Amino acid sequence: MYTLTIRYPDRTLKTEIKEGQTLLSALQSAGVHELDAPCGGNGKCGKCLARVSGAVTPPGDAEKKKNPNYDSVRLACQTKAVGDCEVYLEERSASVATHGNACDFPVDSWSEGNYGIAVDIGTTTVAAFLCELWTGNKVFIESGLNDQRSFGADVISRSSFAMETDGGLEKERAAIVSQLNGFARKLCARAGIPVESVVRWSMVGNTIMQHIFCGLSPATIAVAPFRPLDLFGDFRSAASLGLIGSDTADVYIAPAVAGYVGGDITAGLLSKGVCTDRNPYLFLDIGTNGEIVLFDGERSYCAACAAGPAFEGAQIECGSGSIPGAICKVKYEDGNITVSTLNDAEPASICGAGLLDLLSIMLDLGVVDETGRFTDEDECSPEALPYLDGSRFYPIPGGKVYVSDRDVREIQLAKAAVAAGVKVLLQEAGMSVEQVQTLYLAGGFGSNLNSDSAMHIGLIPRELKGRVVTLGNAAGAGACACLISQTAREMLSDLEFSYIELSVAPLFTGAFMEEMIFETGEN
Repeated sequence: MYTLTIRYPDRTLKTEIKEGQTLLSALQSAGVHELDAPCGGNGKCGKCLARVSGAVTPPGDAEKKKNPNYDSVRLACQTKAVGDCEVYLEERSASVATHGNACDFPVDSWSEGNYGIAVDIGTTTVAAFLCELWTGNKVFIESGLNDQRSFGADVISRSSFAMETDGGLEKERAAIVSQLNGFARKLCARAGIPVESVVRWSMVGNTIMQHIFCGLSPATIAVAPFRPLDLFGDFRSAASLGLIGSDTADVYIAPAVAGYVGGDITAGLLSKGVCTDRNPYLFLDIGTNGEIVLFDGERSYCAACAAGPAFEGAQIECGSGSIPGAICKVKYEDGNITVSTLNDAEPASICGAGLLDLLSIMLDLGVVDETGRFTDEDECSPEALPYLDGSRFYPIPGGKVYVSDRDVREIQLAKAAVAAGVKVLLQEAGMSVEQVQTLYLAGGFGSNLNSDSAMHIGLIPRELKGRVVTLGNAAGAGACACLISQTAREMLSDLEFSYIELSVAPLFTGAFMEEMIFETGEN
């Protein structure tokens, strides 16, 4: 057994590492989750980069191919200990969508001084809201990147880690419980109250996140017929789930519909304007999983599509989540491309919203054709040439952030899945897209995207231009409603859906192939 020293700019930690154990595995075991590992530590994404020193294995050919800067930084999932070693990390912040409004619900009867915490466990980010139970008011909010990200970027890789790694489920569950308790302590400290004042929690998340949180194996969700062990919609003991608070604190877990339509979607329908809307609408929450609800005026249909983590910046060569320095907006005017970054920091990566803007511009300039192929230089607009280098497009010429042909394919697959899912639900309901009165966009990605860019690349129907309503963190708003109101919880228990399993829907494959095609030319 050796010593792994973990150095941050302001502090140092030490943990044990076994002979031949990867640095990523040792960090996961120690509860250190700063490193992203979108591929689940399989050496495919090249993103668990860290400066390393000491007795470690040299880079192999596979790492050299994925990590050209292997002489200064290493892939933590491929680097193994052969003695004492050190890894240098920086704590990362993220821009997390926390704003969202639920419908007005009557507040449960509580004595003054009783507090609750509503939690939205997203695959990429987590948000926690401290609320006064006797008034329903939000007091403070804590948020951050999901500490489970070192186990994989999406629910499939998280499920694989839970099922295939010794103690994997327990490690993932411990990571999120520890993070939530950390948030609770910070919230209570900011409010000047003891943690024992927390008498209720509410939690929403996709079905796999809810399973992992409760210590339930997601194995039955990962394979056909994709049936979860639990559909939730009830109260459980907070202490039994490892959450802090009063001795009698409980946790309400929002009801799921199916293996890939979870409590984050049902709770999101409690958003202001949605749960009272009796006109036909579409509700989209697009992230690492794409969930779709279609209401035809009388009946609700829902489905989930495997959008993959591309919209969250994972599996994109220069992609990231909404972190400082991520390109989040791209504009093309007068022959020039300009970019905006989060926190106005130096451009270091590109997030999902920026990707959609840039791809829209690339289609306009003829850099990408209708099939998603990078065109030859003589096929695209001359104005694109300063930004092109082979099969890479640089929004800042000479910069380090680019979009590759492989990135375009990832976005193409993701947008086709979502668009095909919408098309299948409309066909199931016997509706045309023109009959949809409102398109509600939920979630962090939906809050930040430019709807014109999303329509231009075919992610959402062009026919709905002018009918798009952005909800922000609908899941978080719904979690707060569930926390404070029995009426809201009863509304969720009364929801009924016609669930469409897209993987076996006869119309889906054809629709998916049709939606793989881009419409080219100016938006």
